[in-house]
Amino acid sequence: MQSRIFTSSRRLSLLLGMLLVVGLAGGCSSDSDSDSDDKGSSSTDNKGISLTYDGETLKAGTSVSAVNSMFIGKDFTTTIISGWASTEGEAKFGTITTRIKLEGDADDTLTPGRYELEEDTSGMGNLSGPMKAALVIEKGTLGLPGSVEATSGSFTISSAEMDGSKLAQISIDFDGTFKNKSDDTDTAEYQVKGSIELPKK
Repeated sequence: MQSRIFTSSRRLSLLLGMLLVVGLAGGCSSDSDSDSDDKGSSSTDNKGISLTYDGETLKAGTSVSAVNSMFIGKDFTTTIISGWASTEGEAKFGTITTRIKLEGDADDTLTPGRYELEEDTSGMGNLSGPMKAALVIEKGTLGLPGSVEATSGSFTISSAEMDGSKLAQISIDFDGTFKNKSDDTDTAEYQVKGSIELPKK
């Protein structure tokens, strides 16, 4: 009789233990799901400028604005600036500036599509032909020099909209090789990729 009671209580303990483990596993699973949802929801907010270099990413998603946007025939230039702030450890904040020059395939039209990044060797904004882009990133931090200029790579515009002479909206992804624009003695190549998202107001 006692052995039956002992066996029954042992089985009951085993069953309760298994239920506890399953319950904990379920709880952990829902926690990790909610974590990934949080990350997903924050990563879907692509407003601003995002840079990735040497395994690190910096997101500047506040006060994004475009200035000095203009067409000269097939050439289009603009400067997009966005701010960032970090509350981890010592408070830090700053801005990232991207200076963009494009040569499209039609006059006075901002053409979505894939552009080839190239260095503006003349310093006058002369690009070698349609669907070419020059890109300068200033204050990108992440261990990058203060100003880097793309020498090759891809620059893809998925959507763009003008409001008269103003740039109303643009969505860009880029991946390229950059050089130090402010120091000719620095011969290093910097592999930088990222996105620029100016939302329509």
